[in-house]
Amino acid sequence: MGRPLRIGYVGLATILAAQGAAPTSLAAQPKGRAPYTATLAQAAALTPRELAQEQSQFKAWLRTNVASLSPDQLQGPREHLYFLVGSAARAQFRATGRLFPARDTLGLAEMLDAGTRLGLLGAGLVARTLISAGEAEHLAPAVLPVAPLRLSFDAPEYTLHSAHGWSLRFPYYFMIGGLQVSMPNNGVETETIMLSTLFADHHGMPGRSQATLLLLGAMPPDTSAFYAFWLNAFQLGAADRVSKTLLPGGTTYRGFDKARSMNKELVTLTRGRLAFVLVYSGLPGTFEKNRADARAVFESLSVEMSKR
Repeated sequence: MGRPLRIGYVGLATILAAQGAAPTSLAAQPKGRAPYTATLAQAAALTPRELAQEQSQFKAWLRTNVASLSPDQLQGPREHLYFLVGSAARAQFRATGRLFPARDTLGLAEMLDAGTRLGLLGAGLVARTLISAGEAEHLAPAVLPVAPLRLSFDAPEYTLHSAHGWSLRFPYYFMIGGLQVSMPNNGVETETIMLSTLFADHHGMPGRSQATLLLLGAMPPDTSAFYAFWLNAFQLGAADRVSKTLLPGGTTYRGFDKARSMNKELVTLTRGRLAFVLVYSGLPGTFEKNRADARAVFESLSVEMSKR
């Protein structure tokens, strides 16, 4: 299996270990809006011919190896699978101008079903949209989050809903790295969502990778303390605050981790009782090329008036 290079800023497990009603949108973004086209058209991806060859090899590799993979060994195959998914998404967009295929000609349903078998959240919802009802019985049951989080799909976007009154939209070729509720070391129950973007080529170093989006949502008794905790976790502070915000209404901090060669951008946002920390990170090249998509996803964050 030819695995693409991916170096993430910080994994979900690392974050958690370090931790110890009508909707109103943050920006006008009517349903069905597709802000992702420029990024998709230029994503690092295989050509259709390369994709067909790699799909065949990857399927054979999975048949031989998937049963023996430990949880710690799943990340590489999951990321490689989404490199293939992104390649198929780019190919069909370049051919048709559509973000989501009218019919599956590049094996997306089969790839996403493989994602389900690798334990990836949500992939099965998209796979079912791509095939007929009669074929769905052959697919693995979709892996879905548990309450208070709920995931739905309406092409070309997922919508993640929280029982605490917020929702977030993102495109089907984003990999869901984690959806969970935990109690970090600050003692505040926190909803944690991790997403990975399309792949992009690095700048100034070989390889390609995904950028990472992270949303942390809570109803803390002390919002300032909640924000301070997470700023410290990401090694950011008052000196890193910038005037040009990534998200309307939020406060943005920006930094560069020299040890990992990683760009990071963090936004704090308050909506009534709800407090959000939104983090975007990636290697040079990957960070810049996927930033517009990260902004579009963060701007889709919607909060019910009754929860504010």
